[in-house]
Amino acid sequence: AKKRGRAAIVAKSRKAEEQAAAAAAAAAAAAEDDQHELVDDILADEDDTDPLEAASQAEAERLQATMAEQQRERAELREKNLAIDGNRPGRDFFKKLDASVKKNTAFVKKLKTTMTEAQQQMLLADVDKLNLSRYLEEVTASLAQAGKIKNASLETTVSLAVSLHQRYEEFAPGFKTALEAGMKLPDPTDKEGVIYYRYTFKLYSEMVLLGVFPTEEGKLLCKRIAQFLSKDKEYLHLATAAALLKFLVPRLAGVIPREWRLMMEKYSVDLTVKPVFEDLAKQMHELLKRYFSKVSDKLVADKTSLNRRLKQDEVTMDLKGELFPERAEATAKAKQAFATLLETVTAIADTIDEELPELPEPEEDDNMMAGLKLDVSNPFKSMDPNDVASSLWQDVEEQEFYEHLPDLMARLPEVLFASSKKQRRKLRKQAEQAKAEGSTEDGDDSDDNDDNGDNDDDGDNDGNDASLGYGESTQEPSASAVTLRAGNGTTTQQERQLITSMLLDLQDIDDADLDTAVAEHDAEYGSHTAPRLSLSITDNPTDVEDEDC
Repeated sequence: AKKRGRAAIVAKSRKAEEQAAAAAAAAAAAAEDDQHELVDDILADEDDTDPLEAASQAEAERLQATMAEQQRERAELREKNLAIDGNRPGRDFFKKLDASVKKNTAFVKKLKTTMTEAQQQMLLADVDKLNLSRYLEEVTASLAQAGKIKNASLETTVSLAVSLHQRYEEFAPGFKTALEAGMKLPDPTDKEGVIYYRYTFKLYSEMVLLGVFPTEEGKLLCKRIAQFLSKDKEYLHLATAAALLKFLVPRLAGVIPREWRLMMEKYSVDLTVKPVFEDLAKQMHELLKRYFSKVSDKLVADKTSLNRRLKQDEVTMDLKGELFPERAEATAKAKQAFATLLETVTAIADTIDEELPELPEPEEDDNMMAGLKLDVSNPFKSMDPNDVASSLWQDVEEQEFYEHLPDLMARLPEVLFASSKKQRRKLRKQAEQAKAEGSTEDGDDSDDNDDNGDNDDDGDNDGNDASLGYGESTQEPSASAVTLRAGNGTTTQQERQLITSMLLDLQDIDDADLDTAVAEHDAEYGSHTAPRLSLSITDNPTDVEDEDC
């Protein structure tokens, strides 16, 4: 009976779970349908109309009232934070709060993992109940790292920081130090680092604007913005700059977005934004104008480069009928990069109320081949050197073969590069000394060889052709018989010494003698014949035949 009862209870609970799941699924489906209908209604209402046309007088007035209320609340909160010194609670107040280790450490752990907007009221309630005097260092470090928490809410972090500042005098200096440690510009490819940098910069800015940090920090904040904009010379952090400017420009420069200004002018509604630091607003606005001018130049230059690339692609398609995959991929990346750049610059222009620059349009030619301008001496002169499709070379290997020549200084004898007779005489003397030392060593080796084997009468070694470096033997060649044949890329030290000495002698030949020798060669073999040279060098010049000479 007990087993049957338990089985009935389990079955009943499963049925209830299934019914609940079905109800949840039905509710989700209904909500999704409602959302789709709402999106369809919105899209149907828009009809590609101008946002200014869709705006109404009521929306303009509502925006004005919202901005005025925000400015009033922030101004009151700033005044309260700046005047908090001397008005914080005393010791008797903190004695009533919970100072237990368990609850305080649990609160610090929450700060490291939870910083969403939904948890804001719960965290603020914990701050009101706990005595965090002994844990301020851990609290400030955790709040400074809030940008690393997924879906962290800046508003929640700012509310906690303001509450802690109004209660603990030591909070602001420690929090400022912790934030400054995390405001190092990351690598543009580090997405998590970029997100953390944006969050930390905004949090630091709010602490300055709301009076948690001293008033003199306002000038330092403007200086930090100027340094950030000036260091990004390649505009790799342009998206970060757009996000920070959108957040800070109304409060530092007193400039409202262009879209808002046009809407207010249309309905004759007065909307003014008072900068927090009025003495720095004008300088900040001038800085932003100069920065936008440079960004606009970058946009125009990239558009011109993209137009040129697209024109080259058209010419390549006309000539070859297709684009190489590398070229097509590079063009697609260039288009995407320019689209991203244009979107970012447009956002900056709207933020600081500036006009976008006029972008160059692609040149339109009646003849599709008009863009192909060839030089008679170099048909590829006007082409992009990095473009494989229009390059002189078929592939990278062929380009490497023709453009990267071997270092002749490392391969040829030093005497060939002698620039004066004095230097040649010095090299000749060194070569003769090296030759004499080599001959002495070879004489000793010859005596050893005579003891080990017999030589022929004509002075040649039997079966020792391999000793010249072209057979299987690994013996070093002697100075008495060295043969250089085409195709052998290696030479021994003795061979290099003999070649150096002989080339020194050849450099002393007069031009007239050389012309005579060339004329005799042309008369016998013809002027277009390239004879195969086989050079034999011996110790005794009298052994050299005329034909060898």
